[in-house]
Amino acid sequence: MLFNESFTVEDYVEERLQQWAKWCKAKISDQKLDYPSQTIIYRMMKEGYFIPKKRHKNGIKPMEPNIAAEEVEILINRMAKESLTYQKSAMVIRAHYLHAGKKGGKPKAVGVKATTFRELLIIGRSWLTARLSMKIDLLYK
Repeated sequence: MLFNESFTVEDYVEERLQQWAKWCKAKISDQKLDYPSQTIIYRMMKEGYFIPKKRHKNGIKPMEPNIAAEEVEILINRMAKESLTYQKSAMVIRAHYLHAGKKGGKPKAVGVKATTFRELLIIGRSWLTARLSMKIDLLYK
């Protein structure tokens, strides 16, 4: 990934956050309680037979590692431990990127006003930009 005038550090951070969100959503969907959507009896009535699905030996299929997304997760967890403001910023980042729904519902879910939500999102992105840009500097020097 090469940086030029049209691709900024902020774009890079946004791309990393989108990648992290996709990874988190996949992780959440893979680690459901593994209850079937239909009972065995219903499937037998509907299909006339029942063939159990093959499962991983421990019941849950392990996720493929995603180093870049896991790094963002670690950084967000570190951010949350720094101060109350950063803790709220981490909550806002999670709400913004991981929760679907109306924009007005996200601030309400975190318990802040919409303007505060936007400010905390900017603070959180800035914190992540500072941490990730250090890494970029090391890569491109």
